Amino acid sequence: CHGRLGRSGEALRLRRELHDVWTLRAGAETPEALVAANNLASALLSADLVDEATPFLRGRLAAARDALGPDHEVVLVLSANLARAVLRVGALELEHVEEAAALLKEALYASWRVLGVEHVRSLEFQALYNEVKEKLKAFQPEE
Repeated sequence: CHGRLGRSGEALRLRRELHDVWTLRAGAETPEALVAANNLASALLSADLVDEATPFLRGRLAAARDALGPDHEVVLVLSANLARAVLRVGALELEHVEEAAALLKEALYASWRVLGVEHVRSLEFQALYNEVKEKLKAFQPEE
């Protein structure tokens, strides 16, 4: 909301504070703290702080997988946000696009299993995965 009002700096500060509060109150690997971490990562991406967001997301995704398991919705959302960050870092590099595709494919298939194919998250992940597959085509030699 703050970001849409042109107050992205304030939004980022609030997201950092909320993440810190949830981490201290509940522990870094609880669903609440991991949701706060995802929200902070989204704010970092919105503020074009991709170099900060990417390693942060990598760390939080690994922690979320360990704490919640690979099929938890928080893990799936963190995976999608990491894919977005990786694409912003290197959309023109095959390695980055392949990493994003792998993250999204994993999130998509887990989302289908856990939430169903018509769930809003599944549809979001499908759309993102389709976009990344199109980007991958640019790296294939023309016949």
